[in-house]
Amino acid sequence: MDAQDYVKELSVNGKIYKYYDIQQLSAQGIGNIDRLPFSIKILVENLLRKLDGRVVKEDDLKAIANWQPTYDAPVEIPYPCTGSDAGFHRRPGGGGPGCHAGCG
Repeated sequence: MDAQDYVKELSVNGKIYKYYDIQQLSAQGIGNIDRLPFSIKILVENLLRKLDGRVVKEDDLKAIANWQPTYDAPVEIPYPCTGSDAGFHRRPGGGGPGCHAGCG
């Protein structure tokens, strides 16, 4: 899966904007995007945008695209840190011990 295959363009008042079309995931049978809460759709778009096969893998994207309100065991997803060190973490909840300053 190549994230660039999901990039679309939108023209507004003569200016072109690029975005990642998460609805294409549904069209390809990867989750039912329409049923997801808005906040989870944001996470899906973020993982699609950051999909690199190393830190964010296709299985990570599929897991969040198939989000459920409850799980038997915790599910981890990679997320970008918002601090000056823009790394990724694989921790449920974020912040706390093991997370660098500025993240959380």
